[in-house]
Amino acid sequence: LTNLKSSFKFFSKDKNKVVIDIKNSQPFFLLKVLEEMVKEERRKEGEGDTTNSIKYHNDSEMCYNYSLLQEVNLVQKDYFPIKNSEWKAGFIGEINAYKKMVLDGDFYDNLAIIFSCSRSEMKKNIMKIFFSNNHSYLPLKKKFDSIFPKINQFISDYKDHFGYNQFAIMLQKMESYSVLDCNLIS
Repeated sequence: LTNLKSSFKFFSKDKNKVVIDIKNSQPFFLLKVLEEMVKEERRKEGEGDTTNSIKYHNDSEMCYNYSLLQEVNLVQKDYFPIKNSEWKAGFIGEINAYKKMVLDGDFYDNLAIIFSCSRSEMKKNIMKIFFSNNHSYLPLKKKFDSIFPKINQFISDYKDHFGYNQFAIMLQKMESYSVLDCNLIS
């Protein structure tokens, strides 16, 4: 029922359903993909894991890693956007700034100030930025690019490489896998 419009969920015959709203969920799951990709790239280069991975209430790491993400088809094998070491350093710095906004729970609020709109309008804008084809909503994407240029480039490159709908599918799979298979909700 995750993609069903809220007004239609009332008509579901399952009276035992539970509604769970994960704050900043799409930005959060993008963050996890970005972190795992950087971790994998560092592993390939022999650098080891120098990232501070996302931890949960029980202080354990998420139940998946890059190889598992590949196995369950959440990310495509051998796809990594890092161009060179200078680009990589900027990408990692940007991920850290993005991570702070997401984990503080202020992602939409902070961007709403920059975009001069309400929080609910910003959520809609992020959905347009993340999930539309690369030629739609260009003013929104340009503004997001001014804040997170390398993350925006990753999103755009991913959609160019695999098809714009595959980016949404990847994040939806990540969300359902996290909630249903990892038992993150206890």
